[in-house]
Order: sequence, then structure tokens, then C-alpha cells
Amino acid sequence: MKLGLGNLRETLRYRMIVIALAVHLGIWLIAVLASSVTAVTVILDSVDDELEAQIEFLEFSSDTFIAFVESLDLPIDEEMGLRSISVTEQIGWSGNPMIYWTKDGSLVYRTANSPDFAGPTAPGFADETIMHDDEETNWRVLYKPVRNTFWIAVGVDTRETRQEIIQVGIKALYPMVLIIPLTVVGIYLGTTRGLRPMEKLAVALQERSPTSLDPVGTEGIHREMRPVVDSLNGLLEKLALALENEHRFTANAAHELQTPLTAIKAELQMHQRSVSDPALLKILDSIASRVDRAVYTVRQLLTMARLESHDAQLPFATVDLHTLTERSLADHGHLVVERGLELWFPEGEQWPVRGHTETLSVLIGNLLANAFRYTPDGGSVLVEARGSGDGLVYTVANDCAAMTEEERQLLVDRFYRKPGTYSAGAGLGLSIVQRIAEVHHAELALADWKNDQGLRVTVTFPS
Repeated sequence: MKLGLGNLRETLRYRMIVIALAVHLGIWLIAVLASSVTAVTVILDSVDDELEAQIEFLEFSSDTFIAFVESLDLPIDEEMGLRSISVTEQIGWSGNPMIYWTKDGSLVYRTANSPDFAGPTAPGFADETIMHDDEETNWRVLYKPVRNTFWIAVGVDTRETRQEIIQVGIKALYPMVLIIPLTVVGIYLGTTRGLRPMEKLAVALQERSPTSLDPVGTEGIHREMRPVVDSLNGLLEKLALALENEHRFTANAAHELQTPLTAIKAELQMHQRSVSDPALLKILDSIASRVDRAVYTVRQLLTMARLESHDAQLPFATVDLHTLTERSLADHGHLVVERGLELWFPEGEQWPVRGHTETLSVLIGNLLANAFRYTPDGGSVLVEARGSGDGLVYTVANDCAAMTEEERQLLVDRFYRKPGTYSAGAGLGLSIVQRIAEVHHAELALADWKNDQGLRVTVTFPS
């Protein structure tokens, strides 16, 4: 079954996939964010560690030089500070930009690659924005005093650090390119597998007979689905009880009507034999016709009640529909003669199907009775059967007024009679045929005959 986007959004599978995908993506994004924050922290800490290592080296070398000078009772001034820087450079300094100040803030020395730092105010790290080489740059600067004589500042341009952080963030997103499709596929497959018991239950319900009201089996049903199945079984039980009461009432009512109608029919026949007045005979004949119609309706109701009883178990055997048709034609043959109908019926053939003899006789009898009643005088009736890949197709066709597709579909409704129809009947014939076809797993179809004229009824029996 194909689903549009609107219908897909209403499915449980879609909701489960969306929820699971949202949860997984949320978790992955949180994990990526946490990893990125951790990586950024590590990078920034490494920058601070580098600055601390460099300034410790500068502090050590400067402190050593100052101690040496003091041991010689030499004055420590700006010139002496410059000499200490010279010593520092001579022992291999090639690190980040650095600046020396005196304790009162006077600039002592600055490396060539050093920008104008803000100046010392307190020991520790500071983030500064400085114009350097005609460009606004961001610096991480570490200030530290040396024996209350100098201030030392070491800084690093954070552009490379920021680029490294961006690269770390981008690299952290690389796995998402592979993880997201795999997550979607995994969630879809997992959801599909998880919903498989529900799909099996749906298939089992679809394959059930439309008339089956037996409880749905609970074996193998998951605990989450058990309340749904239990509720469905409870509904089926109530529905079965309601239908059984309805069938019982219909059967009892039809049975109770049959006895008085039979008595009325017998009394009418007695009066018809004893009355010679033509006008009175005509009235009695009209009454008898209506009584016959009532008797026929009651019999059809009894037949329908028996067929709709879900407790009925019909034994199937191989039945020859040709033989049953011959018997039914013998019962209705007088209509063919009385109305001058042209009957097309092949002789000497066999039409075997698997079914119940009595109900198939009712099916054929109703089809033939309808054809003979509603065919105009002098019209044609065709009865045939042919084999097909799907089984046996049994056909009864007759002349009648043209009908639309909608009108033909209404013919199988109970008690429906086409407006303007005056022939005897109860409007149950094709309803009974449809019910018998369902019992035999056959398909009933109605179509036109002879170039949009007439009616062709086919019953396709499975092979």
C-alpha cells in the first residue's frame, strides 16, 4: 500500500522514527558539543601552560642574573635590566613576544615581534585586543613580577588558537556525516522489526473471513499489544451476540409468519374453487399473488438467516453446477414457456466446483428466478460456465432495461428493488447470492450485457 506524505505522518512508524531520530541526534549533538568544549578547554589550557613555561624560564634567568649582580653590590637600574635581557637572549630565547617593565611601569625591553601590551596591573592572565601591524588582533597575555624589580609579560596571538578550535569543531562534525545516515537506517530497520508483530496481527485480521467473529488468538502477542487484542476480542464477542440475537429474531419471525401465510393461501384456494363470479375471482387472484409474494419473502428471510448464522458449518464436496442448473430450470421452466423467453443453455457439460450442494442450489435458483422475472416477454436468457485461471466462472445474463453502474451495485442491497419494477420479488435474491458466494470464497460481479443493455451476473469460484 502506497502512502502519501500526509498519510505517512499519521503512521505509528513515522512517529517512532521521528522521535527516536530526534533523541539520537540530540544525544549526538550534546556529545559533540561536550567534546568540542573539552577540546577547546584543552587547547586554551595548553596555551596557558606554554605561556607559564616561558615566563618561568624568563623569571628564572632574570632572577639568576639579578642575584648575581646583587652579590657584587652593583646597582640594579635600567641598564642592568637590559643586560639581563641580553643574557636571556644569549642563552637561546626564541619564544613568544615579551616585554619588561620596571616596577614603576617604565618600559625596559620589548622583543621585535611584541605588540604594545596594556601594561602590568596585577599578576596573572589577561585577554587583550591590540592594534598590531595595522590589524586588530586578540592576545592572551601573562604578567608576572620578578623580585619586586621588574615586570615580565609574555603573550601569544590567539588567531592560530581560534583556527585550531574551529578545526577541532569541524573535525568533531565529520563523524556526523556517517553517523546520521547510519542512525536513520538503523532506527528505520529497528522500528520496522519492532512493528512486525503488529503488522502480522493486521495481516491476520485482513485475512479473516468478513463473517468470522471468532476471538483473535493471543499466542505470541506482545504484552504492549495485549490490551488492544483483548478489547478487540471483547468487541467481537458483543458483536457476535448482537448478530446472533438478530438472526434468531429474523428466523423466528419468518418461521412464525410461514404458518399463518400457509393457512391464508389454503383458504384462498378454497374460495377460488367455490367462486364463479369473474370480478370476485380477479380480486382473489390478486390477493393470492400478494400472499405468494409474502410467502416467497418469508422463505428468502429464512434462507438469509440460515446463511448468516456464523455457527453454521457447511460441509463442502465436489458439486456439478450444470446438474444443479438443470434441476433449477425444471422448477422455473414454466416461466420460460409462459413468457416466451429464449433460453441459451449448453447441454452435456460438467461444471465442477467445491461447495455445499443445498446453498449452491439456492444460489442458482435465485439467479435464474431473477433472470426469468425481470426479462421482458420474448427476451433472451443466457446460462453458461467456463474455466479460467482463477477457477470456474458461472454466468447468468438476461435482457432488461439499461442500468448505470451505480444502479447495478445497488441490486445486491437487501430489499432493494429498482424503481418502476412490478414483478414479484422481495429484493433479497442477489443479497442471498452474494452471501453464498462469500461462504464459498467466490466473487460476485455485475455488468452490462449486449452493448450496455441487459444484466450479466458472474460468480467466479476458486479453483
